[in-house]
Amino acid sequence: LARVRKKSAAPGLKASDSKVSLTAQSASNSKWTFEMTQVLIKAVNLFPAGTQKRWEVIAAYVNQHSVGVEVTAKEAHKQAKSVSENYGAMKQETNAKAFQNFATSTKQSDATKSVTITDQIEAEAERPWTRAEQSALEAALRSNPANPCEHPAVRWQKIANVVGTRTSKECLQRYKYLAEQVCTSPILAIITHFI
Repeated sequence: LARVRKKSAAPGLKASDSKVSLTAQSASNSKWTFEMTQVLIKAVNLFPAGTQKRWEVIAAYVNQHSVGVEVTAKEAHKQAKSVSENYGAMKQETNAKAFQNFATSTKQSDATKSVTITDQIEAEAERPWTRAEQSALEAALRSNPANPCEHPAVRWQKIANVVGTRTSKECLQRYKYLAEQVCTSPILAIITHFI
């Protein structure tokens, strides 16, 4: 392995000379944007070692998927080496950018969700039950009695299907409201007092 490395290394270069400083690299790679580097990484993974004229194919792929800059096979190979040497730093940069994008999209979506949820709650609170809905609910309750073999959610979904304009959750809430009204009515208190 050491012999192969020595043969592949340029003559006259020492091992310490082969590592280029980060500032010199950034100056030589100034035309490589973050997006172009991402396309290069994708191309390197897409065209494995052993592909005929691999770096020409990778350069063509980068040129096809990038706008405004032409890349040669030699430049693509040089940038790929640079990326592999600086993998840790690039990974941190990529993670930081991804987190930043996630944070901004989450902030925007949270604000949108809160407005939407508030609108939904207000709309539900403002929409009273009509007589037709009430009578449909009562008929559905009579035709779909509680069954111990059936999950309650299935029963309430059937009831909501009969009512048609309300969800199963709204039907259950209305049922609980009506049951509470019946239990707290003064007529029921008088009847239970005489029994």
